[in-house]
Amino acid sequence: MLLDAEAAVDSSLVRDENGEIVGRKAGLRGWIADNCPALMKHYAVLMGYRRLAAEFRDAHDLADPCPAALLLDEEPATERKLPPKQRAALPAARRLARDRLKEPEVATVKAFAEKLQRSWAEPRYRTRRLA
Repeated sequence: MLLDAEAAVDSSLVRDENGEIVGRKAGLRGWIADNCPALMKHYAVLMGYRRLAAEFRDAHDLADPCPAALLLDEEPATERKLPPKQRAALPAARRLARDRLKEPEVATVKAFAEKLQRSWAEPRYRTRRLA
């Protein structure tokens, strides 16, 4: 859900009257502060979960505008809004994601993150060594 919220909030640059960059709009951090102030003390943890969701989605060859949550549950109304290529790839990606999440070695968030970075995402990010 944080990935979806991040796409909808403004984190653009702020410029002064001379065009110099003087800051950035509040973005997701500001949205959390305004709408869920009790969660601000857990901001770093929330961003870690947001990163894991993005990497999990990427490891299944999905990207914006496909929410990572669609790897877990079907949402026909949301799925109809996806580009045709993503919509067609989603059922196979969902099956793979569900199978991976059933693996006994991903029972904790730490184990999930390690498995994601070590195995699931590896082929996509591996660089080829030239001989």
